[in-house]
Amino acid sequence: MANEYYSFRHEDSEFCYDSENLRLMKGATEIELEKTPREVLAHLLKNPGKLIRYEDLKAKIWQQPYMDNASVYNAINKINKALRDAQPGADFIRTRKGEGVVFKAKVEVLPGPPPHGPPSPTDSNVDGAKSAAHHSRASSESGVDLGGAIKAAAESRASSIADRLCAEIQEIVAAHRDRESAIRSIRLHLETELEDTEEWLASSRQGAEEQKTKKRDTQGEVAAFAFSNIFYARELADAKRKKRALSMMLGELQSISSGPLGSHEIAPELSRLARFYLR
Repeated sequence: MANEYYSFRHEDSEFCYDSENLRLMKGATEIELEKTPREVLAHLLKNPGKLIRYEDLKAKIWQQPYMDNASVYNAINKINKALRDAQPGADFIRTRKGEGVVFKAKVEVLPGPPPHGPPSPTDSNVDGAKSAAHHSRASSESGVDLGGAIKAAAESRASSIADRLCAEIQEIVAAHRDRESAIRSIRLHLETELEDTEEWLASSRQGAEEQKTKKRDTQGEVAAFAFSNIFYARELADAKRKKRALSMMLGELQSISSGPLGSHEIAPELSRLARFYLR
């Protein structure tokens, strides 16, 4: 199937979705969103203005039409949060209780990548890649630590993941009146996050392996290879950190469920672990 690019707007801000690579962009900036929510968003963008029933989403994305709706709610919440973090006030998805969801913004199918989007790291012929090769050589000559740059990028991304997890846990606790239901909802949320992270980790490992087979004959190909290596190294580092953080948080949640900790103490305790392992 041919790659499709979907464009939608909020006020003066334009978002673009690359259906083949499952990439969500605001202008030239990629928006962090995990694999399952990206797949849900792709399905909504292909059917703007239409009611997509929960059963259809569960069959399409999870291949389990009779599972409960918790995973769908979780994915929709992540999409909404990512879009609102990128553009405060953005409101693209309408939920109809017990029925499904509607992507209510106007969606345009673009004939190709948006002009402001970043060049693909695999495109060895673009001028940007040639320029990148020049800067890569200059950085090498100036003694810049490439490994340090990758580490810095991973730390920055990990911090934003921790911020999001903490905010979501606080929202879950605030939405529940009793301690037990809050713990159940947090556990389901963290387990879903862990499943998405396993997929993210597997996808990053596959991408890193495929990258090893790419040609590196021309200046542009060398640059593309270098930047793709940085990208996959960052993705792997972030996914591993997040997986460890979620595993520790689930273990702590088990201890909390059988201990005396009050509802108001759950979010701070789990947030402490998230920030420690995603620092």
